[in-house]
Amino acid sequence: LIVRTHNIEHHLWEQQASTCESSLKKIYLKKLAKQLKKYELKSLQHVDGIMAISKSDADFMEKVLSGIPMEIIPTSFATDTKETDYESSDFYFLGAMDWQPNIEGVDWLKSAVLPLITQEVDIHLAGKRMSCEEYAEQPIHCHGEVESATDFIRAHGICLIPIRSGSGIKIKLLENMALGKPIITTNEGARGVNVEHNKHVIIADTPAEFAEAMSRLKKDQNKRIELGTAARSFVIDNFGEEKISNRIFEFITSI
Repeated sequence: LIVRTHNIEHHLWEQQASTCESSLKKIYLKKLAKQLKKYELKSLQHVDGIMAISKSDADFMEKVLSGIPMEIIPTSFATDTKETDYESSDFYFLGAMDWQPNIEGVDWLKSAVLPLITQEVDIHLAGKRMSCEEYAEQPIHCHGEVESATDFIRAHGICLIPIRSGSGIKIKLLENMALGKPIITTNEGARGVNVEHNKHVIIADTPAEFAEAMSRLKKDQNKRIELGTAARSFVIDNFGEEKISNRIFEFITSI
């Protein structure tokens, strides 16, 4: 029995508790995190091997578990063979809005970042369970749930990943990198992926930094091309399907 961990779930709720302004909700989230931690650690004691998706998750589990074979094996991606449109300078976010870090990130983008942008921009939001009534104001265009995530990504220019909490590796980041998109994200949004700021993606943690990065990429097509090309190459070199499949096979046969 081998468990494939996509994140450490109780870490998500600990992070939510630490930033929660409501004292009553903070108490509830801390209790939930404690219950989840107990359940996760108890469950992991009964497996024969763990394939962690990121080093940070593996480091945590190695501290609290002993004697269980463990390997850090990230997810794999097939890179897009279609040519990326770098002329488009609009922005987009795609993510399920039944996941708290996505809700928190989009709200931060809307309330803290957008007021700092002085030039005209177009921002397209899409995702499962997205309530367009909450985002029905310029410069935001809400699409709700879309039929094809890949088609939506290809139709727009610059990817925004304003994630401020989470765990594990950020699949959203790698999906967009594989499609050769220029990306603006946070340190949390890039956590678990060894990307370099200003080479593979732009990392911006404050509203002012994020707004400045958006203004910069909107104006600079050459930088969009540079980032998108480097992002695709990074995925090919580190997350290619054949390379990851071989590592999974080697781990399973070693147990």
